[in-house]
Amino acid sequence: MLTATISDFRKDIKKYLDRVTKNFETLIINRGKDNGVVIMSLDEYNSLSATSHELSSKTNESRLLFCAMHDPSFRFSYLGAEIE
Repeated sequence: MLTATISDFRKDIKKYLDRVTKNFETLIINRGKDNGVVIMSLDEYNSLSATSHELSSKTNESRLLFCAMHDPSFRFSYLGAEIE
């Protein structure tokens, strides 16, 4: 995850956007106390939106978990630690 001030972002906007899109990094731009903006690549956003939609109902969530748990190649990671 990258962080920048609004001033730094303005100075090097291309550099920051290139890192976000090429490295799938998330950029947080601080805009004062407890205020900021998050920038992510369109691919990352689409992935998060799809996951949110798939988990939007308990029925879908249960079906996905059931299928995943019965798939021998299933790998789950939580906070960076892989769980089998």
